[in-house]
Amino acid sequence: MGIEVNRRSETIDFIRGVVIIDMMLVHYKEQLNIAAGLNLSKLIGYTDFAIEGFVFLAGLMVGSHYFQKFRNQPQQVIKRLIERAAELLAIYYIMVLTISLPLALYLGSVLTGAEKPLVYILSSLLLQNHVGLLHILPTFVPLFLLAIPILYLLEKGYDLIVMVVSIGFFVLGNVDPYIFNMGDRTIFPVVLWQIYFVLGVLVGKRHTFAKNWTIKQKYVFLLVSLFAFGFGSFLYHGHHIFPFVSEIRNQFGIKVSKFPLNYWGLLYYGAIFFVIVSLTTLFWKRIQNWPKLFDTVTLFGRHSLLVFIIHVYFAKSLILTGHIWSNNFPVPQLIIIANFFFAVIVSKHVEDRDMNKHIRMFH
Repeated sequence: MGIEVNRRSETIDFIRGVVIIDMMLVHYKEQLNIAAGLNLSKLIGYTDFAIEGFVFLAGLMVGSHYFQKFRNQPQQVIKRLIERAAELLAIYYIMVLTISLPLALYLGSVLTGAEKPLVYILSSLLLQNHVGLLHILPTFVPLFLLAIPILYLLEKGYDLIVMVVSIGFFVLGNVDPYIFNMGDRTIFPVVLWQIYFVLGVLVGKRHTFAKNWTIKQKYVFLLVSLFAFGFGSFLYHGHHIFPFVSEIRNQFGIKVSKFPLNYWGLLYYGAIFFVIVSLTTLFWKRIQNWPKLFDTVTLFGRHSLLVFIIHVYFAKSLILTGHIWSNNFPVPQLIIIANFFFAVIVSKHVEDRDMNKHIRMFH
């Protein structure tokens, strides 16, 4: 049930699919807030675990897929990690030129503020400003490059040093989240979010991610995750029921923050993601009994980057429709539905095409 070298894990694909669906919901939360008396956007925001999941699973992939290869063919792995980082940067550049540039030329200062459109685009290409949604990709570029020294240290058996250094950088980031920042303040400072990536690498290296867990271990993991989430929720939302919680938070300077990530945000939002992981591993056979849901979610997980790219184009179109039609119901809701079905159709097409190529290779 865990990631295995040279073989995809349906469990990980499913979890990754859940993560990207959560990301889509987060980006569409305002447009989904249409039910009277139900503030759905707040509920989605308070339970968001998308970036936590993406960063952890990226690290898990590096640890499970590349660690053993690094021991035998380090140059090949280094080359692949650099290529992966370059690919993400190239995709980011393409989206800036095909999304941000047309919008900047059409909307002008409505989008770019005081900057001229071409200056705004140049700043985006140089990573000096951080374009909403698109900025997620550059976050992973330094992480994949950091994977190279991490794998080197792990290959030497310095797991503890990697862990301590990662925690040290997280502590440093809590002192100054933007200490290594370029340009505008990034939403996801790498000095903070690397802690999920390193954790994923360490877990992936051992191939122990839910692979051989007993039922008892799965329940223990779920209970620990629920306890962490419950404690974090009490500190975050408890003042609505227990006014004294506000006094405790003020007295001890407790603040649950994701932007930028702090200790309490790590506890609260990280716990949400691991609750999802726990429930997935615990009820895996029951989940598979819902074939349409299972197949769609795992499809998204197998093609998460493609689904993300499609989603960005649809989500950014809301800027244009908002300018023209003020995004009155049902225009944005139809865009959301189109986004989902288009992602399914394109992902299936790509998968069928790749499968046909694979079949032809062996005939």
